[in-house]
Amino acid sequence: MTDHHLPGPDRVRVRFYRPRETPSRPLPCLVWIHGGGMVRGTPEMDDARVSAYVLEAGFAVASVDYPDGVLPHLSLPRRAAGEQIAVLRRALGGPTT
Repeated sequence: MTDHHLPGPDRVRVRFYRPRETPSRPLPCLVWIHGGGMVRGTPEMDDARVSAYVLEAGFAVASVDYPDGVLPHLSLPRRAAGEQIAVLRRALGGPTT
């Protein structure tokens, strides 16, 4: 797993998980927003669960953090958030689709 920040003024942190042995084919990527009722929590609290998904299903996961009490990244149009995650996936050497 690796931590990165989405481009932009809020620099929202995203924790990427991917299988240890990445296949040559593009991996699907699940965007995960941790629990906590929008008032507490971190991506780390779901490490075990998300890691299990990656191991069992063989896909990548982008676990998005947010400041307590706010979800600034959800105010972005979904397409813009998807484009930002694609930029990070490309930077990590992965597919963007």
